[in-house]
Amino acid sequence: MITIGENSTGDMRDVETITRTLRDAGRAVERGDPDGVAAMFAPGGDTTIFDFLAPGVTAVEDIRRNVADMAEAAVGEITCTYPKVTVRMLSPDIGYSLSYTEIDITTEDGTRTHVHAAVTDIWQRIDGRWLCVHEHSSLPVDVASAKAQLLQPI
Repeated sequence: MITIGENSTGDMRDVETITRTLRDAGRAVERGDPDGVAAMFAPGGDTTIFDFLAPGVTAVEDIRRNVADMAEAAVGEITCTYPKVTVRMLSPDIGYSLSYTEIDITTEDGTRTHVHAAVTDIWQRIDGRWLCVHEHSSLPVDVASAKAQLLQPI
């Protein structure tokens, strides 16, 4: 079993680049910068995304809109961190990352939402840059109630 935050494999420069790219995207979420978040993804229609923040989010343009909407709804700061990341290289140009992310936002109506999520990204080196070509985010779910457990640490 892989322990998230440990057991990365491959060239450590690639591991560090992918980890830094994820964390840069988190800082872009905090700034409300849709283009900064989109920068981690492959351009065009070559990226598929399954995002927990909004049903039907499947493309980079959806992520841009989602980040802009979140920034507009926020009162005060948004935090988005990747406290644990594991990267596994499958070849010199393909790898995947497993990570935990935490997002904290307060909206205009005073609602504070804190989310713990698990994220799996597939990375491809394209024109010398590591870019995400597929992302899947998930939340812990209480099967009995069929409700997401947003505060459940992963």
